[in-house]
Amino acid sequence: MKQIGRLICLLVLIFTGGSISDSRPTAEATLARTNSRAIAEVQSSNYQAAADLYLTGLRQARRQGDPEFVGRFLWGLGSCHFAQRRYQEALSEHLEARDVFAHLGKTVYVRRIYGNMASIYSQLGELDAAIEAMKRATGGGQIDDPVNRTKRLITLATLFAQDGRFEEALSAFHRGIAEAELIDHPELLSNAWDRLGGELLTRGRLPEAEEALLNAFRIRKLGRLASLAGTYGKLGLLRMQQGDHRSASALLDAGIEASKSSRVRTPQWRAYHARGKLRLAEGKITQAHSDFRIALDLARNYRLTTPASDATRVSLERVLQEVYTSFVQTGARLYLAGGRRQLAHDTFQALEENRAGSLVNRVRERGHLRLRMPQSYWDTLEKLQSAESAALLDDSDGPRQAMQRLRSEIVEMEVRAGGVDIGPQSELLSRVQQSLDGDTALLSFHLGEKDSLLWAVTATGVTLYSLPGRATITALVNQLQRAVVTRDASGERIGVELYQALFGALDARYRSKPRWLLSLDDGLFETPFAALVVSGKTAAPVYLIERHAIRIVSGAANLAQGPKNNRIAGSFIGIGDPVYNTADSRWRAGTREPPGSWLQIQRASAATTQTLGLSRLPGANAEIEACARQWRNESILLKGRDVTRENVRRVARTRPAILHFATHILQDRQRSTDAQIALSLSENAQDELLGPSEIGSWNLDGGLVVLSGCGSGVADARPGSGLMGITRAWLAAGAAAVVATSWPTPDDAGQFFQRFYRELQRSETRDPAEALRIAQIDTLRSGGWRSDPAYWSSYFVLGNY
Repeated sequence: MKQIGRLICLLVLIFTGGSISDSRPTAEATLARTNSRAIAEVQSSNYQAAADLYLTGLRQARRQGDPEFVGRFLWGLGSCHFAQRRYQEALSEHLEARDVFAHLGKTVYVRRIYGNMASIYSQLGELDAAIEAMKRATGGGQIDDPVNRTKRLITLATLFAQDGRFEEALSAFHRGIAEAELIDHPELLSNAWDRLGGELLTRGRLPEAEEALLNAFRIRKLGRLASLAGTYGKLGLLRMQQGDHRSASALLDAGIEASKSSRVRTPQWRAYHARGKLRLAEGKITQAHSDFRIALDLARNYRLTTPASDATRVSLERVLQEVYTSFVQTGARLYLAGGRRQLAHDTFQALEENRAGSLVNRVRERGHLRLRMPQSYWDTLEKLQSAESAALLDDSDGPRQAMQRLRSEIVEMEVRAGGVDIGPQSELLSRVQQSLDGDTALLSFHLGEKDSLLWAVTATGVTLYSLPGRATITALVNQLQRAVVTRDASGERIGVELYQALFGALDARYRSKPRWLLSLDDGLFETPFAALVVSGKTAAPVYLIERHAIRIVSGAANLAQGPKNNRIAGSFIGIGDPVYNTADSRWRAGTREPPGSWLQIQRASAATTQTLGLSRLPGANAEIEACARQWRNESILLKGRDVTRENVRRVARTRPAILHFATHILQDRQRSTDAQIALSLSENAQDELLGPSEIGSWNLDGGLVVLSGCGSGVADARPGSGLMGITRAWLAAGAAAVVATSWPTPDDAGQFFQRFYRELQRSETRDPAEALRIAQIDTLRSGGWRSDPAYWSSYFVLGNY
C-alpha cells in the first residue's frame, strides 16, 4: 500500500495536486510554489508550518486579485485548522472558500468543502448541520472521485451512528472499508476501522470492536500515520472492559505520549479521561481524579476553539458532560471520605460551569447579534419559525428537512459573525456567593448512577451532601407527579419520601433560608417541588412551598453573570383569547399571508385548509382583564383577532414589566417538537404560532413572562444544557423570569393569577418566586377544588435574576 498524506487535508491535495508549469506568469507561479510548499508540509503532518504558508499565500493572492488561489489557500488554511481542532477558524475559512468557489462556478470544489464541513460538525456533535452539509457535499448525486466517495461514506456512517441508526452506520462503514481497500488508501482505511471500532466499543460489542481497532492499529503503526494516539486510547478502553487492566494501562499511557508528540492537535482530554476511567476501575480514586482534572483543564481549552453558535455550544455541552461528570463524582467521593474542603469548591465549579453555559453566552451576545447579523439572518429565523409551526401539522419529512436546512444556515451565519464567548467561569463560586443575600440558599443537584450529589451554597459557605442514585430519585419524581395530577391519596406519602431523598440531609442553616434557588440536573425538571411534603405527621401535610419560595435557575453561571435590573416595573401586556377556528364569530376572511411562507407553499395544493382546530379558551379574556386590573399600572391587552405575531412582536419591543399569555401552548413530544404559543388564525384561516426560534432572537431586557397555558414548561432536558424549549428561549431573549406550568391546568378566568399579581404589585422586592409562593399558599388554604396540589403545584418560576 502506498502511503499518502493525512485525510484531514486530503481534499486540498486533490484540488491542488499536480505540478504548476513554469510557463505561467510570475505572480501565479509564485502562488503556486507557495501552495506546493504548503502541501509538502501537510504530507509531513506539519500542520502549523502548512498553515503559515497558506496564510502567506492567501495574503499574496488577495493583493494580486487572484480569486482561485484565494479559494485554494482559504481551503488549505481551514483544513489545517480543522486538523488542529481550531473549529471556529476552520469553519469560517471553509465558508469563505466555499463562497469564492461558488462565485467562480466551481461546484465540484464547493461540494468537497461541504464534505469537510460535515466532518467538522460531526466531531462537534452538531447533527443537523452535519447532515445538511453532507447532503450538499453529494449534491443529490454520485461522487465520481473514488477518494472523495470513500471519505463521504465514512462520514455518512459516523452521522448514522450519531443519529442512532446503527445498522445503517454498520453498512456504510463496511462499504467505506471496501472502497478504501479497493483504492489502496491506508489513511482512509485506518480511519474507517478506527471509527467503526469506537462505535462498536460504545455499544459493548467487544469482539467486533477488537477486530476493527486492531485493524486500525496495524495500518497506522505500519504506515507510521500521525493518528495513532486515538487508536491507543480506544484499545486501552477495550482491554479495560475485557478485564485486562495491565494491558489497558500500557495502551492508555502510550496514547497519552503519542498525543503529546503528534503534530495533530488532538483532543487530549479524551486520552486522560480514558486513563482516569481505568484508574477508577482499579480502585485508585486519587490517581483517577488527578487524570480527570487534567482532562477537565484540557476540555476547558478545547471548548474555546468551538464555533460561536448557540447550536454548537449546546452540542458541546453534551459532548463534554462525561468529562465534567467524572471529575465531579471522583472529587465528591474524596471530599465525602474526609478529603480537603477545597474539593467541594472545585466540584461545584466544574458542575456549574458546563451547566447551561451556552445560555450565558447567548444572553451576553444579544446586542452583538443585533449589530452584526445581516437581514438574511432574521429572514432565516422567520422561515425556521414557519417550518417549526408546520411540523405540528404535517407528519411528512418536508417540514423537518426544512428545519434542518434552515438551522444549518443559521449556524453558518453565527459562525461568520463570531460570538462573545466568556470562556471558563473562573471564581464562579465566589461570584455566586456575592449574588446571594442572607435569606437565600442555592441548592445544586447532580444525579449519578450510584450516588447523587447536592451542593448547598450560601453567602458564607458551601456544603456537599450525598443523595440516593438517579434511578431512586427519578422513580419518586415520576410517582409523585402522577399521584398529584391524578389526585391519588399516595401523593402525600411519596411527597415525604422525595423531600427526604432530596433535602433530608440538609443542615438547619440551609433549611432555615426562606428562599431556595434550585439548579437542577436532567431528571429533576419534572419535579412538582411545591407539592413536596416537609412534614406529614400533622393533621394536614406541610408542603415545601409553605416553608420556602422556590425558584429554578439555569445554572449558577447564569445566576452569577453580573448586576441586573431585577425590579419588575412598568406596563402589563396581556395576550389572550385568540381566534382559533373559523366557527368563531370573531373570525372573518381577509388578506392572505405574505407570498413564499412555508405554510402557504405547503398548503397551496391542498383541497381543504388544514388547521389545528383548537377550541376557544372561554376564561382567557376574563383572565387577562382581571390580571391587568390587579397590576394597577399601564396595560395593553391583545385579544381575539389582534393576537398576531406582528402585534406580539410590537408590544414586546416596548420592554414591558409583564408579558402574560392566556393561550394554548402546543407541542408534540413524540416528534420532539418544541412548544409553540398558539396565536389567532390569520385572515385566510392559517394557524399562526410563536416558537423558540423567533422568541430567542428578541431583546426584552428584563421583565416577567407568564405562560398560563397547559404544560407550557414541559420540554426536553439535556445533559449539561438543562431545560430547553420555550422557557429557555424567553430567558435567552433577556426575560428576568418565566412562570410556566408542568401539566395542564383548568381555564378558570385567572383567579390564581389575580392572587399572584396582587402580591407581586404590593411586594417591595417584586420577586416572582415569592409572589407565586403566596398565591400557591392562598390557593391551598382557600378550600374547594383549587386547594388540591393538582391545581396549584403545576406552576413554577424559572429565572436567573
